[in-house]
Amino acid sequence: MEQINHGILVANAGSSSIKYHLFAPSGTTLLRAQYDRTSSGDTCTIEYGGRTNTTPSPKGVFSNTASDMSGLIARHYPGLSLASIGFRIVHGGFHLKETSWLTEEVMAMIDAASSLAPLHNPPCLDLIHAWQKHLPHLPMFGVFDTAFHATIPHFASTYALPSALEEETHIRKYGFHGIAYASVVRQLEELLGYLPERLIACHLGSGSSICAMYQGKSVDTSMGTTPLEGLIMATRTGDMDPGSILLLEEYLRTTYPEETEEETEAKLRHILSKESGLLGMAGTPDMREILAMEATSDRAALAVAAYTYRVRKYIGAYAAALGGIDGLIFSGGIGEGSDYLREKILSPLTFLGLAVDPEKNQNAEKRQSIGRASSHPIWVMGAEEDKEIFLEGLKLTGTQR
Repeated sequence: MEQINHGILVANAGSSSIKYHLFAPSGTTLLRAQYDRTSSGDTCTIEYGGRTNTTPSPKGVFSNTASDMSGLIARHYPGLSLASIGFRIVHGGFHLKETSWLTEEVMAMIDAASSLAPLHNPPCLDLIHAWQKHLPHLPMFGVFDTAFHATIPHFASTYALPSALEEETHIRKYGFHGIAYASVVRQLEELLGYLPERLIACHLGSGSSICAMYQGKSVDTSMGTTPLEGLIMATRTGDMDPGSILLLEEYLRTTYPEETEEETEAKLRHILSKESGLLGMAGTPDMREILAMEATSDRAALAVAAYTYRVRKYIGAYAAALGGIDGLIFSGGIGEGSDYLREKILSPLTFLGLAVDPEKNQNAEKRQSIGRASSHPIWVMGAEEDKEIFLEGLKLTGTQR
């Protein structure tokens, strides 16, 4: 039995949930915990020893999970000490392009990037500060969702703004879901013993994106400066003409003249980020509910058609950008969970050499392509983001598993 003296903790903070994953040095999962803030009260869900248990959290725990999580670890693993904590950070901005120790300088850069990810970076910064206060001498590192896309060439990342303005504002394509993409690339290489040269990965969930990869490196991706660009998502618009956003802003100013400029801007952000996408089209952000209504609801049918069309269009564009395709990966809750949508997305793409085997598609498993014998390989893989952050921590410290 593995003797465990210390562990690496992975933390992932959102506005209404904080997730923790405790790893042994070997990579074995020791404990998972998720703290959720809901309208009916806060809860904590613990996964330990093959069991899952959800209990109400006392008032104030969500704002101080560092102390509560330390207590959980001490109760379940007396004597275990933390070697480090790794944090998933959505936006590294222009400067942070690799896993980094969370020094004062790095923290300032993350804070500066908060304007590019106002819904994601601030909760993470709050959590880091809480842990630094709770365990000030513990090494802490950040893994950035944008870092994987640092290899995108400038001609693919530029928005063709005046060059001086681009240099001053750093407005360009950054891309997201990079930790997920790094994970599926690692898993595929472990599975095959090599990497197909030209890969397209579709990470489809409540937030969705696509990445074109050459020799395992990102060369383009559908999200941009912010996670709003690209595919239709649960509550986000995806691609929009910038002119139409200006028109929408003018409409809001005219319709609500009593609101301040800041209030109008906040309302516009909320519409684009929280009220659009599948929710805006079909009345629900849940693709499972939309699929259940597809046959009887025109709005649901439109949402499915628009969603799958957008994914298909990006696959075709990235196949062109790569000069062909040697394999395709589906990941994320929708990408892994819906054989129906995988087939609907790919059925018109036989001209690219992508054809789904119906039986394999319905019984998708990680180690087997769901493509027909004549097709390029098509894999369905879970994105092991926590594991990827853990492995990044080992690289940073030079530790071997």
